[in-house]
Amino acid sequence: RSSGDPKLRSAGCFRIRLPQDLSAAQDPAARLLAALPQDDNTMAATAGPQIRLALVDQRIAAREEWERERDDDDSEGDWEAYCAPYYTDEGHRCGELGRCVQHVKATIALDGEQAGSIDLVLVNRNFRGDFHEICDAESQELVDVAIALFDRDGATPRLRALEELDEEDYVGEGIFAYVSKLRVDAPDPRCDVATEALRQLQDLVGGWNIATYICEGEPHYAADARALAQRRYRGESLTTEETRALEAAERKGVLRDKVPFLRAGFRATDELRRDYELLFCTKSTWRDPPASYESVSTEAAVTQRQVLALGCVSNRRDAGINTDLLRKIHVFLEPAPLTPPPADLSGEDATLRQIMMNMFQAVRYGGTLDDSIFYAELSRRIAQDGDARCLRRANALHCASICPPAAPLVASILAQVGPDAIDDRDESGYTPLMVGAGTIAGMGNATHPPDLSMLRALVAAGADTSLTDEDGLTALGLYRKQVGMYNDHWNSMGVDEDLPRRDPEIEGLLMPPGGPTADDVRATNPHT
Repeated sequence: RSSGDPKLRSAGCFRIRLPQDLSAAQDPAARLLAALPQDDNTMAATAGPQIRLALVDQRIAAREEWERERDDDDSEGDWEAYCAPYYTDEGHRCGELGRCVQHVKATIALDGEQAGSIDLVLVNRNFRGDFHEICDAESQELVDVAIALFDRDGATPRLRALEELDEEDYVGEGIFAYVSKLRVDAPDPRCDVATEALRQLQDLVGGWNIATYICEGEPHYAADARALAQRRYRGESLTTEETRALEAAERKGVLRDKVPFLRAGFRATDELRRDYELLFCTKSTWRDPPASYESVSTEAAVTQRQVLALGCVSNRRDAGINTDLLRKIHVFLEPAPLTPPPADLSGEDATLRQIMMNMFQAVRYGGTLDDSIFYAELSRRIAQDGDARCLRRANALHCASICPPAAPLVASILAQVGPDAIDDRDESGYTPLMVGAGTIAGMGNATHPPDLSMLRALVAAGADTSLTDEDGLTALGLYRKQVGMYNDHWNSMGVDEDLPRRDPEIEGLLMPPGGPTADDVRATNPHT
């Protein structure tokens, strides 16, 4: 299996036990290999299920469509002059900004029959230009991945995991690949179609320095889960039980989706906090031959039996079952109980919060601070409840923190609910100072400084600048992260002037007593 000879690799896996003193001339394994057919086509026929990946010449379908459109409107034109330059000699479609981006399509055949397809985007970073801007011209998913992994130059990694691999694999150079789709129409119990297709893909396109993939659960949904997803997409409300069932289907689907990638050498990282799971692969993480299911079971949270149960493929004998891991996996795959969020307010508390949000949002977007409705509702609630604790339940300070002109309300609210409310957490785990710090990044720019009155009021009231969120970021780190995200967003669209920059005065207000945390430093965009 590990032989460099492709014929030996494709011949399958077998083992013959021999006495150690057996001479080469008497070696039955050598005689068996010598007796095997030497013709490649014959060898393929004896090797069991045959998986073949073939590139699609996209010029064929494009030309057919061009011919139909030309016939419909009776227009004249020359395909070679108008359309052919947008495709490479291999038939790949070029990107919006030129040949530095190529869209590759390939078909997967199993024993000569169509079995699936792969779509891939290749970005050649040996260019002069903004990496994020080039990716943004192609798709939102591609620019999201690009921003998460690399700086604008396409060469500087933003993850520690990539920094550690950069010296050996040169991940900041050459080809950046994004697998946008991998579909296997029907798993075959005799072989792992998806993993073998990935292995062939790398050779077929000439390799890459880094490849990425966003795991998807929905393509693996059963019919009932797909129906629930369609209802949610149409805006219909789901019951608690239906929500749990859909979440369980998504988790199982993601598990199915990631296994072939993990076997091929892709890795996940806990450095990325996203609503999707991003995998990456470099030269040194690539696995040839693929890893066993057991070796990726911890990372994928599946064993061989679970893989089969989820519809993946492997019939290898004597694999063994890790019963303890299997028990943990069953627990993992059970739908997680829904924890009611703190923001699930009563009707009156929800009304109070909505009144505050409407009031502060209006001011934020240029209106005047009209607090008459707010104080009328608050007076009614105090008379009804006998206290002002409704302000705390409705996260009044969090609502006010997005609106600098509402700074005078900070002292007033704290006087009614108690000074310790200054560091209350909302349903996302943020304090009012964290919310204000993340919001201020989008206010003002290099020529129009933002209003800092709210941050000053929160800090003066005793807000703890050393508190962190679940990602280890303080209010300072959240501010830096948001400034960086604004810069990345606008720069990817070609805007490079008058962008938000880190403000020394804001950083002075938010600076923890012990300085930035390690996560704060990592969240800092060097261009800000």
